[in-house]
Amino acid sequence: MLDTDAVLKYSKNLSSLYFCTDKDTKSSDVLQSFFKEVIESSDRANDLKIYISYKEQYGNYVDVVILDFFVGVELCNYILKINPNQKIILSAKEYTTDNLSGFIEAGVTNFTSKPISAPSLSENIYDMSRQRQQDNLLKKYVSDYKTLKKEKDLLAAEYDKKLADMKSELEEKGTFLASMSHEIRTPMNAIIGFSEIMLNEHELSSQQLDYTGKINRSSKMLLSIINDILDYSKIEAGKLKLENIEFDINMVLDHVADMIGLKAQEKGLDLVFDIDYNVGSHFFGDPLRISQVLINLLSNAVKFTDKGSITLKVSKNDDAKKNTIEFKVSDTGIGLKEEQMKRLFQHYSQAEESISRKYGGTGLGLMITKQLVELMNGRIWVKSEYTKGTTFYVRITLDVCEHDQRRTYHLPSKELMKKRVLIIDSRVKSAISLSHMLEYYHMPVQYVNSIEEAKVLLLDSTFDIVFIDEKSNIESNVEIFTKEPTPKIVLVQERIYQSHMNNFGSAKIDTYLTKPFNQQMVFNAILRLYNYDNETVLEQKKSYKKDDLKALGKKRILLAEDNKINQRVMQGVLAKTELELVLANDGQEAVEMIKTERFDMVLMDVQMPVMDGHEATREIRKNSEYDSIPIIAMTAEVMPEEIQKAKDNGMQDHLPKPIDISSLCNIMFKYLDNKKETIDEIDSNSDCHTEAYRLCEVPELNYKSTLRRMGNDACMYNSLIVDFIMQYKDSAQKIALYIKDNNFSLGAQYTHDIRVAASNIGAKTIFKESKALEYAFIRKELSLLQKQLQKYNKAMEKFINLIENATDMKYSQDDMFSGEIINDLSKLLKAVKRKHIVEIISITEELRHKKWPKAYNRNIYQIIRSTKQYHFEKVVTQLQAIGIK
Repeated sequence: MLDTDAVLKYSKNLSSLYFCTDKDTKSSDVLQSFFKEVIESSDRANDLKIYISYKEQYGNYVDVVILDFFVGVELCNYILKINPNQKIILSAKEYTTDNLSGFIEAGVTNFTSKPISAPSLSENIYDMSRQRQQDNLLKKYVSDYKTLKKEKDLLAAEYDKKLADMKSELEEKGTFLASMSHEIRTPMNAIIGFSEIMLNEHELSSQQLDYTGKINRSSKMLLSIINDILDYSKIEAGKLKLENIEFDINMVLDHVADMIGLKAQEKGLDLVFDIDYNVGSHFFGDPLRISQVLINLLSNAVKFTDKGSITLKVSKNDDAKKNTIEFKVSDTGIGLKEEQMKRLFQHYSQAEESISRKYGGTGLGLMITKQLVELMNGRIWVKSEYTKGTTFYVRITLDVCEHDQRRTYHLPSKELMKKRVLIIDSRVKSAISLSHMLEYYHMPVQYVNSIEEAKVLLLDSTFDIVFIDEKSNIESNVEIFTKEPTPKIVLVQERIYQSHMNNFGSAKIDTYLTKPFNQQMVFNAILRLYNYDNETVLEQKKSYKKDDLKALGKKRILLAEDNKINQRVMQGVLAKTELELVLANDGQEAVEMIKTERFDMVLMDVQMPVMDGHEATREIRKNSEYDSIPIIAMTAEVMPEEIQKAKDNGMQDHLPKPIDISSLCNIMFKYLDNKKETIDEIDSNSDCHTEAYRLCEVPELNYKSTLRRMGNDACMYNSLIVDFIMQYKDSAQKIALYIKDNNFSLGAQYTHDIRVAASNIGAKTIFKESKALEYAFIRKELSLLQKQLQKYNKAMEKFINLIENATDMKYSQDDMFSGEIINDLSKLLKAVKRKHIVEIISITEELRHKKWPKAYNRNIYQIIRSTKQYHFEKVVTQLQAIGIK
């Protein structure tokens, strides 16, 4: 918005010449009020002389010339020829492009109507001031550039000799690295390329798909590591940049196992992963660097260990206030002497030259590992006992994802937790690790290290699940697994040479578990045993592709993005789909377009001119009418605090830049997937049909799946939502009293009831926040309770507001009708009986904005809905049912 006071303050320092054909008192008064000095001239013969004489008298040209249209373009040309930088405003009663063409060609860009008005003059002066600022800024830049160039030239001359001395050496190193890079990249690109073709263009068996996928992933990871090693100078110069993206630590561990498993297996070593329960699964950090660190340490462990085992233990540091994860790599290898440990992390250093000759290697790996750990603000150290083994410790602080504050692998049935488990494995560390992971689910677990011990145990005991190591002597003892009740069998096998057997004789193998395993793999194995839908239970995300977007149908997407290239990229992604992409070049445009057009989603760039994405989102969210529109932040900033800032400002999700097509498609399906799928199954004549469509768009409701669970009875579902609001509208105050009185038991029970009720109606955010409150009550943590109560209260207020907008209802805790409402309902009854449509609509519109008594809420809800459906006989019956005569 134009700041008139600022314009006046600026213009009061300016001088002006007003060339006019006749006296115009109104225009003159406006000019006098704006400028420090106004010189008027209506003498055509002397206009140019007056302009020149001003320069002669004051030493500079006048700041602004106001030129009447009828003075003519010749004077304009003369003035601009003498002073090309002169600011000119053309005044005319009426003007078009045709009659102003001469002035436009001369270079005039500012125009005002006649008589001159203050608003028009303000706009012109504002434009001129901006142009002058830009001109001055450009001059400053040019001046600064010349100064910097001069200094740069001096420095360049100073360093020319040094550069000349280094040039030959650099060229030799550059040629070597370029040659090595080419030699390594050529076969790597072939491996990656052909594996991509195999994955995408050929039908493969599940095992072939698994192997080819591992080849592809390993090749890409190896190529990334090669790039870093070849560009080692980045680390030395401190220019290596780390990513900070969301990743699943289980995926990192799975990849590490792929890379190390074969090496360990070839040497007959037992590779064990031991992950503590309290370690989360999703973090923010650099998964490539973490993988690189673990692969380096585990590779060394395999290299220097001839027998025994290698263990990777992952735990949360108990002493740390933040989420500090400790990785501990232990082996039973040759160990290190004290003096060897002192020089272990030095450049190109190994413990002894004899070790290098025997085991190979350059000594570069540990040095790179140490620097990578330190770049991640971590710490690495080593403990070792010569001839006994070595343990490397790595501690890294990682941010936990908001949706994964603690490790949660919940079995879908309590019955599964009662299953009795037997582990048969001769390798103690592996068996203990598996036992710990199963005990996480409170399963009763027993362990034996041989098939003979298992036979004795099975004489008196029965088990539901048996985990058997493939190296156990199973074939000759298969009869012990065929006695009723027969247990489910899980074959625990090595990662590389996986078995294809479906059974041992008459004993069926139900599923497999691959070493080294993690909690997720054990979890998946249990689900497979009992035929649970893994995707449903785990809520795993399906990865969508561009072609899948066609299934979304006709949706309108608003893209707020100032970068033209990014706009074209998005247009290309959405081409050949039914999705309509509408462009806004900044946040202000997006805000204005939202007001006048309908959109199903907004993709909001965070950094834009005029108005940035954060401010634009706050403006949009001021109007609750747009609460159902998902706004997705697009930003290169992926730090947790930046993502939280976007959410705090009203954005539902974020897409990191540069945009990954798969991530974009996943976001599209997350928020645009056809929510009306089950709504259309409702009888179109139902009173609840229209209401259902509107409630379906409420982002806080899992409306579609919940409605399906209720047999598509929208009337019942809608009523349950209303009942929930009426029962728990003031629940935050009640919870606050429980906290104040330290009544943790009742507080836990009350929030448990809210959680169950929220789950029943699909209120996902309230379910999440009430669950967190229940957890805090159980833990008796007052500080956590206070913090969580604020989140819950905010979620409840937002939920009620969204439902009110969708159902046209307001909710009150009063028990009785006020006289005003009774009077309005009586008017409605009379209007309905007369079938006076205009009056009915008018009264209903007034009624829907009033707060209704709790006891009659459902009745009023039905009355308003019936009037919208023009079911007037039903309205009469409903009004009479609540005593309106």
